[in-house]
Amino acid sequence: MKDNKMKLNIYDVVFVLPRPSITYPSGGYDIVYRLAKALNKEGIRTSIIFLEKPEIYIENYNVSQHVKNENRWYRLIVYLFRLLFNVKRIDLFYKLRLYKLLGVDYNYSILDDIDLYYYETIEDVKIKINIIIATSWETAYFVREYVKKHKIETLYLVQHSQDDVSFSGENSNNAKFTYTFPFKKIVINQKMYNRFKAEKPLFFHVGIDTQFFKKLTKTNDREYIMFPLRISE
Repeated sequence: MKDNKMKLNIYDVVFVLPRPSITYPSGGYDIVYRLAKALNKEGIRTSIIFLEKPEIYIENYNVSQHVKNENRWYRLIVYLFRLLFNVKRIDLFYKLRLYKLLGVDYNYSILDDIDLYYYETIEDVKIKINIIIATSWETAYFVREYVKKHKIETLYLVQHSQDDVSFSGENSNNAKFTYTFPFKKIVINQKMYNRFKAEKPLFFHVGIDTQFFKKLTKTNDREYIMFPLRISE
């Protein structure tokens, strides 16, 4: 008789993200969360792996000034998170709404039906994966090493030019190098499609979920344009 637990650990698609979003997720994370939810809804068993230390697979990695400037309270939160969830399922952090203790009102219920894992090394990964998707330049290095031992289909979700110095700083060359990896690319905008057009990437537009993003209060007839504030150029 087969072990039922083993069945629960087989996934059609697994996204790999750099670190768990303990507070508010970035726009890139939000896209991955919504893609994972949509795939799961269609019966494509999907999971997300978060990496504790993605930099251990990156040669010549440079610690960014942003990380150096993280305040001690944030570092303490990250330390406690690692202590509680390292190499374990971290679904409970989101299902118990523990992020609300930090004053975060992002709707993490989007992850309720998605299995989430928190790993440090490739050896920690104990799940079976059919398709693995790198979602950023940091995770591409992890995925490159993973597929050396596990011959599976590999994709690379490219949402913007992460090799831009204004985004990756001293790691821009490390980011640029990942675009040479033999991964099938997925792009979500015309700019990225034009850049990698010769590689014939998978291309789809990310629309607006009008059931989620909607007016909660009455406004006048004026039209509004809203955009996110970013610290990079």
